[in-house]
Amino acid sequence: MSAGAAATATHSQGGDRRIRVLQVMDKCAIRGSPIHGVSRLLLTWWPAFRETEFDFSLCVLRGGGGTCNAFADMGVEVHDLSRHKLDPRTLPDLVRLIRKLDIQIVHCHGYGATTFGRMAGALCKVPVIVQEHMIDAKIPPYQRLADFLLAPLTTSAVAVSQAVARFMRDRRFIPAHKLSVVYNTIPADYCREYSAEEKAAIRRRLGLPEDRPLIGIIGRLDPIKGHEDFLAAAARIREAHPRAFFVVAGDGELRQRLEQRAGELGLEEHIAFLGHRDDIMDITAVLAVFVSCSHSEGLPMAHAEAMVLGVPVVATAVGGVPEIVEDGVSGLLVPPGRPQEIAAAVSGLLADESRRERIAAAGRQRCRERFLVPRTVEALGALYHQVLAAKATASG
Repeated sequence: MSAGAAATATHSQGGDRRIRVLQVMDKCAIRGSPIHGVSRLLLTWWPAFRETEFDFSLCVLRGGGGTCNAFADMGVEVHDLSRHKLDPRTLPDLVRLIRKLDIQIVHCHGYGATTFGRMAGALCKVPVIVQEHMIDAKIPPYQRLADFLLAPLTTSAVAVSQAVARFMRDRRFIPAHKLSVVYNTIPADYCREYSAEEKAAIRRRLGLPEDRPLIGIIGRLDPIKGHEDFLAAAARIREAHPRAFFVVAGDGELRQRLEQRAGELGLEEHIAFLGHRDDIMDITAVLAVFVSCSHSEGLPMAHAEAMVLGVPVVATAVGGVPEIVEDGVSGLLVPPGRPQEIAAAVSGLLADESRRERIAAAGRQRCRERFLVPRTVEALGALYHQVLAAKATASG
């Protein structure tokens, strides 16, 4: 019998062959935005895992609102502990939940989740997987201490890119032999082509001009995403391409400040702030160029979403971005904090249709080969079986 089959058999009682995994995350919303990368990633995974032997449950330590509602709309019961950041009652709450749901694996996302989750897993004798989604240059000292003390309680760890894996090893005290890289992925049904009629209808629905090239940035309005660089680049792009129109999709604490800055740069009539949207793929599909100006990233899904739709990407070469975008092949990479280089890259693509088409085609192919959800299901499924088999061996 294989390790995977043995693990499944070991944890199958009363005819129930489902392996119960508790996904734990800190919160559903962040700094004025109703969504963030972790919750969006889990929303992407969830439907695909329903067709497997894994039965997911969701616990949010201090959630409420935001994408918690999106999970509920999918029929997912959200166990919201509603505790403050360092509330010690989180631990007994989490222990009770693990025991009540008869959880076999705890999969943690976020500082609070990985701290309380590892302690709860140890108390319940349940393996714990720590997953990291970002590179935090300002990781709090108290979290560094917690990671050092809890390192022995980490059964396994997942990084969303090789860059994030290095961060986990060097800054979060995760041993290299416990680390796996599982790239962020997008649903296979995102692989579609929009007709010219569909694109025109989307533009009309969003109130966007139908005869101007659209340059867009998608993501929460947070300093780390570099929206001020995007606006500075937009002003430069308009000098070379006066018909260019700019789209900002996402919400957050910076919205008022960014709208004011756009006015100062003379962009009022040439930019649309769309706020939080649930039709991100439609918005992406009508773009001539997708832009990311982030100062830090783990492995962003928005880049893959643009690539799979055949939209050329101009992005800052931070974190795991170079692992998804090959500079000069499936996209263009520039250093962070340099809007003049972003502007030059976008302007070059707008001026050269054949190059734009070559990069778009290469990006679409790369994404279809490497960054679709079935790969996540396969990789995480194998990891879940691995940790259960290791537990069975240790117990035997």
